[in-house]
Amino acid sequence: MPSCSTSRSVQKYKSSSSLTLQDVTDNGSKTSNKIELENATRTIESSSNIFVSSGHFFIGDGGLLSNVQMGGSAVGTLQTVTDNGSGSTHKINLTNIATSLETVGNIIAGTNVYASEFYGDGTTLTGIALSSDLTSNASRIGTLETDLTSNASRIGTLETGLTSNASRIGTLETDLTSNASRIGTLETDLTSNVGRISTLEGETQPVNRGGTGLGGCNTGDIIYGSATNTMSILSNSAATAGQFLRLNANKTAPEWATVSGGTGPSPWTTAVNDIYWNGSGNVGISNTNPQHSLSITGNTHSTYFHGDGSNVTNITLTKESSRNIEIAQIKALAPNWQRN
Repeated sequence: MPSCSTSRSVQKYKSSSSLTLQDVTDNGSKTSNKIELENATRTIESSSNIFVSSGHFFIGDGGLLSNVQMGGSAVGTLQTVTDNGSGSTHKINLTNIATSLETVGNIIAGTNVYASEFYGDGTTLTGIALSSDLTSNASRIGTLETDLTSNASRIGTLETGLTSNASRIGTLETDLTSNASRIGTLETDLTSNVGRISTLEGETQPVNRGGTGLGGCNTGDIIYGSATNTMSILSNSAATAGQFLRLNANKTAPEWATVSGGTGPSPWTTAVNDIYWNGSGNVGISNTNPQHSLSITGNTHSTYFHGDGSNVTNITLTKESSRNIEIAQIKALAPNWQRN
């Protein structure tokens, strides 16, 4: 009896009445035959993926499939198509004879939009006459038609006028030729205007032409309006150092003035924090007729008085002050005297 290899695959053999799909595919899961499934409810059910090799397709109604990207000749909704891409270079024809396009938002067009009729509120569109304006134009349009009819004779007259203009145009050409000498004269006038412009630059312009009406002024002078359309000069030579500018009593012109109480520059001289007087006259305080270097009418208060007080009168001396005066007199008489 021949021997058998224990490693060789042994096909399963059963009676045809007890074979299962598992038994068949255990022996081989491929076939070149067409397999027809005739269960009217559910012909195939898989707990994993079903694959179709490249170049082959699922054929039939796939309307109950979910999560399917529509493409090719497949029919989907406009939403599924525009989810993949909302732009197209093709012309889109809408053939519904009632309402071809309905939108709840704005329509933005890069070029023209054509339709046999547009419906809805168009009051925000520009370049369109309102229906009320068109209605009120009815009478105007009627009048315009009448005017067009009556214009026939006017247009005929105009044509005649154009014909008769030939001689006028000829005359104009002749005038252009004769203008040569006139243009030459104009050039001569432009040349001779150089002197006129120079003269104009040297003239004094009045106030009503933007000038001052004055021949000139010096440094420090003040120009003011002395009357209507009249300018005058307040010369700096009329002032002395230290004077100030003010309006005159009639408030009609400025004038130079000195500080109140003086007739010229201040007689006082300042040196840092000191002020002094080098004049030859006397100084009076509340005294208009000073008889001494300093004459004061009224009381004078000071912490100390220094210097010779021998000419001071009406002073009541105390005992101590009398003794001090005597000592001062003794020292004055005998400056080198020393007490033993």
